[in-house]
Amino acid sequence: MATRVGLVTELRSVPRAVLVALVCVVVAGGALRAVAAADPSAYQSTDEIAYAMIARTLADRLVYGDPGMDDPVHWPPGAPVLFAAAYELYPKQRGDGVWDVPAAYPVQAAVGTAVIGAAFLLALVAAGPLAGLGAATLVAFYPPLIDASRDLLSEPLGALLVTGALLAVALALRRPAWWRFAAAGALLGATILTRADLLLVPLSEVPGGRSSTGGARRATP
Repeated sequence: MATRVGLVTELRSVPRAVLVALVCVVVAGGALRAVAAADPSAYQSTDEIAYAMIARTLADRLVYGDPGMDDPVHWPPGAPVLFAAAYELYPKQRGDGVWDVPAAYPVQAAVGTAVIGAAFLLALVAAGPLAGLGAATLVAFYPPLIDASRDLLSEPLGALLVTGALLAVALALRRPAWWRFAAAGALLGATILTRADLLLVPLSEVPGGRSSTGGARRATP
């Protein structure tokens, strides 16, 4: 609860002009991602096919991976579970014999839009409102993050989880408590289970990094 109060206090200190600009940035970034999601790429990479196969078999049979896959555990479960949930809610298929999850593209856009807000909060806690707005703007209009809504890949979810994990670490370092660190650890674990290439991120979150996350500004009650 204290962590939430601290973050709310941070948000209340943000100038109104910055909040208005942030809303504009989030809306614009979300719109760009929605447009991208409405026109998914016709080409599917090996990873996209694998994610689609895992997601659909998970939703249909609660089995991780199609029987035709050699090594389904090669792909971390974070994104397939998200895509499986989207497929369960709207089990539409592409119709041309291609493994795909059309319902996942709007979810990709929504997750990508959430990254904008998460980037704002992380930079806000670390360096203040203007830094938060700058981070949100860069994320909102960064072309690869926009185009990711066209693909059935794990980048949007991975970006959201790692940003949320870093935010949780920063807040826990401000007001240490076991449950805050446990929450941060859970988010870091979820990040790795979504993007295995981020395995080294938890190793960078050591006590010596306290000044780089929470020490730049006075901790709020």
